[in-house]
Amino acid sequence: RLICYSDMEVVNGKLMEKAREFSLDFFRAPNLLSVDEKRMPYEVTFCDTENPERLICSICYFKKRDRYELTWTTTEDYQQKGYMTEALKSWIDWMFTNTEETQLWALISSTNLPSIKTALKCGFTLYDCISNVSAWYLCDKQRFPHLMMDNGE
Repeated sequence: RLICYSDMEVVNGKLMEKAREFSLDFFRAPNLLSVDEKRMPYEVTFCDTENPERLICSICYFKKRDRYELTWTTTEDYQQKGYMTEALKSWIDWMFTNTEETQLWALISSTNLPSIKTALKCGFTLYDCISNVSAWYLCDKQRFPHLMMDNGE
């Protein structure tokens, strides 16, 4: 259902910018990216398997405040169809399986209900309301495996 592209890969231990096609299973490969790199943001994009040039959704991640912060977006035609949840769960699973990261963060606008719903489905919990405008959501590695098992995914 999804084809995934990354703008980064590790070659001989060094992070290189290079577009590369892979399936969701490729997230489990250890050479997708190096999260030790400080250059950010990185982006992972997901396209339609039937039309690989058609963007479905993307995840941007960057190191800020000594933690990884995420943003995501879904193309209008693919919104509210589960694509972002599928992509984000797969990417989070890859990060927690293949890196030493134990937490991922997202700052979400209080009015962005679809992103809040996606975050909650993917294991994020409300951490701190900054104001009535936005809030921090946290995805913790200890909670995430249980979420995957509970959903049968």
